[in-house]
Amino acid sequence: MTSFLLWLLVSASVAQDCGESVCVVDDLGMALAQAPTTVVAPATTGTRGIATLAIQQTPEGSDYAPELRAFVRAITYTEGAEKESGYFTEVGGRIHPSSTNIHPGAADVYRYSKTGFNSDAYGKYQMLSSTWAKWARRAGIPTVKGGTNSHGEPYYDISPVHQDKAVLAFLRREGIESMLAAGDLEGVLRTWQAHQWASVPGASQPNDRTGSFRAVYSELLEEERGIQSAVPVETAPAEAETESAPTAEPETAPAAEPETPRFRGPLPPGRRFLGRPRRWG
Repeated sequence: MTSFLLWLLVSASVAQDCGESVCVVDDLGMALAQAPTTVVAPATTGTRGIATLAIQQTPEGSDYAPELRAFVRAITYTEGAEKESGYFTEVGGRIHPSSTNIHPGAADVYRYSKTGFNSDAYGKYQMLSSTWAKWARRAGIPTVKGGTNSHGEPYYDISPVHQDKAVLAFLRREGIESMLAAGDLEGVLRTWQAHQWASVPGASQPNDRTGSFRAVYSELLEEERGIQSAVPVETAPAEAETESAPTAEPETAPAAEPETPRFRGPLPPGRRFLGRPRRWG
């Protein structure tokens, strides 16, 4: 009996020490702490099987206009990387492990020729390692380790959220977000910024999905606006009600001399909308 109680006490105390780790108790009552579990939010598959952006699972996702989010999702469709696995897909269709956090072309400068496509394009937006290095730097993406490869490219963290952020930030800097928000999709499709992706309408390498780009964008825009409207908005707490002073009964008073009007002074200034400044280019 005593040994049984001791086993319970040891098991309970060790289970508490394990915290968020998965604990397995062996026959001797000793807890074997395994690696902490990582909770990953399930990916959402939307219109035409096009996955929502990874950045949507973070507070930063709602900072971008639904038009811009729909646009980049449409790009992933024509680039053939619309599924969640697109974040880890290399040109040619090879899918790298989900633990990949360095652009394969940055990790191996000879990857360009090894793919067989004279390209090291990788990820949801099929970025070359050189393009990724530029956009990641401008977006403030952190590095996984110090130093650079022989091409001078730092080892930026190319995790899914960072891929979204780098591309969204690039298009925002170049004014594409404001053009889309104004409804000028056709104008956007004529820009060199949009032609960074050869599969979009008007670019150099159309494919069998290019012709559907506009329809897909419209469907995704409707979906993204629904996502935007579902984001909870913080409201200011209601002001406490003040008790009104009791109304005094009117008194009959003798006529008084007219008073000189009192100076009230300026009213408190109203709240001003402080728009978030944006820096283009």
